[in-house]
Amino acid sequence: MSQPMRPPDYFHLPTLLALHDAIESLDLAAAPHAALVSSEPAPAAERRIAILPGSFNPLHQGHAALAAAALATNAATEVWLGLARVTVDKEQIAGTLLEDRLVALRHFVQDQPHYGVLLFNRGLYVDQALAVHTRWPDLDDLLFLVGYDKIVQIFDPRYYDDRDAALRELFRLASFLVAPRDDATTDDLAALLGRPENRPFAARVRSLPLPSVVAAVSSTGLRQDLGAAAGPSHLPPPPAESRGEGQGEGTIPPGVSLPWAFAGMVTATHAYAPPLPLGTALVDRYTVRAALLTALFQDREWASAHADLRLLLTTALGPTEAGSALRTALLRSPAPAPAPGRLRALIQAVQTSAGK
Repeated sequence: MSQPMRPPDYFHLPTLLALHDAIESLDLAAAPHAALVSSEPAPAAERRIAILPGSFNPLHQGHAALAAAALATNAATEVWLGLARVTVDKEQIAGTLLEDRLVALRHFVQDQPHYGVLLFNRGLYVDQALAVHTRWPDLDDLLFLVGYDKIVQIFDPRYYDDRDAALRELFRLASFLVAPRDDATTDDLAALLGRPENRPFAARVRSLPLPSVVAAVSSTGLRQDLGAAAGPSHLPPPPAESRGEGQGEGTIPPGVSLPWAFAGMVTATHAYAPPLPLGTALVDRYTVRAALLTALFQDREWASAHADLRLLLTTALGPTEAGSALRTALLRSPAPAPAPGRLRALIQAVQTSAGK
């Protein structure tokens, strides 16, 4: 009998601190590197690794379908979800902390024996390919799972000093499976690969058809839907084995489709949610969470010993004077985190008033 899934705890500060340390340990100036942040799948006799790179902000059913299709078609024997410390073209993207996304990604792969999670120090595919080959030099094949918009980006010369040299290196290391996006079809992919400048690399790019309803899903669209203030509806209950404490009441607008790992993140953390009226102000609850975690990361040793993340967030989003003082300090503009001494005093006041 399989073991029940362990529900993710988005209020478990030691886990978030450990993931923060893993992210911070990645040197952007170092050689390409891939760090494991999940258990490693048992390799098959012939090891064909597929990397599904993304910002996963949030991970959605399109990502899940693409990964599943790579395994179902036997294109790959294992799929790794690859999150980069800095994602190309998305350095300033709004959304969730990498630490929260990693908690959700690890939960997503937890009961899937052919899945894993990698954390890269580089965002370019060629660097990620080098990192994978360095980690697993005896792999039989490496491929990337991408949408049509990404393969267009890969062939775009503005990302390279020497486009053809970079592409020769990339396609030497890896091939690509490309899924449709929005209205882009296999004919569009064929036309892209048929251009004279792209033709030398066409043999390393294949189409991986997905249902049109999945092809239209995007993280950007989901963030907009989740942030819609009108017409939210409660999610149906998740499978009993994946339920956990502290996932919150959170609501998801109709039509939003998220894998349960990320639906749990949304409900627990209020990521992408509309602002909450508090007195005369509208407060973004996830902004409060992110500001508090950022401050705790900067004072990690003291925080790991003394801070109760769940209590602090509950109080900061409530009507008490202690909560208001903590929230004001976290959300002040400009936005540097409170000095460690000031933050400690605020935390102690909150936790003392709560009888901690």
